[in-house]
Amino acid sequence: MNCHLAGIAHYLPKRVVTNADLAVQNPGWDADKIFKKTGIRQRHVVSEGETAADLGVRAAERLFDQSGFDRHSIDTLIVGTQSPDYFLPGDSALIQERLGLPTTCAAFDVTLGCSGYTYGLWLARALITSGSSRNVLLVSADTYSCYCDPHDMTTITLFGDAAGATLLTGDPQGPGLRSDPPSWVPTVEVLAT
Repeated sequence: MNCHLAGIAHYLPKRVVTNADLAVQNPGWDADKIFKKTGIRQRHVVSEGETAADLGVRAAERLFDQSGFDRHSIDTLIVGTQSPDYFLPGDSALIQERLGLPTTCAAFDVTLGCSGYTYGLWLARALITSGSSRNVLLVSADTYSCYCDPHDMTTITLFGDAAGATLLTGDPQGPGLRSDPPSWVPTVEVLAT
């Protein structure tokens, strides 16, 4: 069985912190110098009380809205995060319940940083090509800003918060997809050997 990309969506928190904001908070920092060193002018960060699971749910809801995919056909949920809402339960259980995914859906977390999305894609492909899963939802969400010292130029200037949701399926023409996929849905096979 081949693995196909059925859709991708993202969510960015509404709050934005610019380099000028950081320079005001940290006398002696220069907004232009931060941009020259990092290539970053601004970053989206969560508001108080907003969590990685919140971001992940919003990205997944956007994906379902854009693709028309039937969420009840998801049989595996993989959540990649290094900033989970709680030590226990994992964010996958929270997101599964909040999205209304079937209780028969396998749900687990992958606690990796930069490589988490890549490993999540690899896991999703392995599950689909082995026949263990038909439709896999991969959610990557992190709120690194919550862990950065606001006065540490080596971290606060680099990290923001965001979430992405990716849908992989064994059959892009199957019952989970609407009959008229939007133009943004890729038509190429991905991750095939």
